[in-house]
Amino acid sequence: MKKLYVLLFSLVFSLGFSQMTLKKLDGTTINDGDVFTFTVVATGTSASDFGFVIGNTSASTITVKSKCTSMTNTLGNNVIYCVQPNCISSLVVGNAFPSAGAIIPAGGTNGNFDHFENLDSGINTSLNVEYVLKFYQVDHSGNEIGTPISFTYRYTPALSDVSFESIKNIGIVLQSNLIQSNIELAVANKTEMKLYSLSGQLIRNENLVAGNQSIDISNLASNIYILQFKNEQGHEASIKIVKK
Repeated sequence: MKKLYVLLFSLVFSLGFSQMTLKKLDGTTINDGDVFTFTVVATGTSASDFGFVIGNTSASTITVKSKCTSMTNTLGNNVIYCVQPNCISSLVVGNAFPSAGAIIPAGGTNGNFDHFENLDSGINTSLNVEYVLKFYQVDHSGNEIGTPISFTYRYTPALSDVSFESIKNIGIVLQSNLIQSNIELAVANKTEMKLYSLSGQLIRNENLVAGNQSIDISNLASNIYILQFKNEQGHEASIKIVKK
């Protein structure tokens, strides 16, 4: 019987930390690990502004804090981040926000005010800008409790037609930047080609000779990648490709 009481107490105790919810403004649940991608950097536009609602499904008030756990290709000093009733314009990894926490009433929400917007095109404007935001409950002593929810806000620079001209100027003609399985291109001179992920990881390095080339990338996951070229004269150019 004593073991049964302990088991029931543990179950109730664990369920007591499951009150926080996180949803998009349209009511869609935000799950731990979700990634939300934007291709615009502009103030006051829905194309770059991500709104969310913090909810409380329990019968008592809860306190919720958030923090940026990591940033990529940015210093974090050009954002709009609001969790009612506070807004900040810069982020420091590991700093809790709001410092006192957002008080969510029993069975209620923090309203439709909360949102995050990136205004930074990136240290390297060819690469993604990413912020990982974590939301978590705290007890009366400020200690983290329950199960946190983290999501990634990702800014991806839009593909540009100008890039086709820039690589053509150094002797590269790319058939298409929408790739099914092979990169098809014509090379005027000996050229070094590097393939990068948007996070800057070097995936492939090829030394191309003059003529038509077909490079198999069928093993890569569907995503956006960067092709960087450097010809014999030392001239460089790059272009983004989409692996279907």
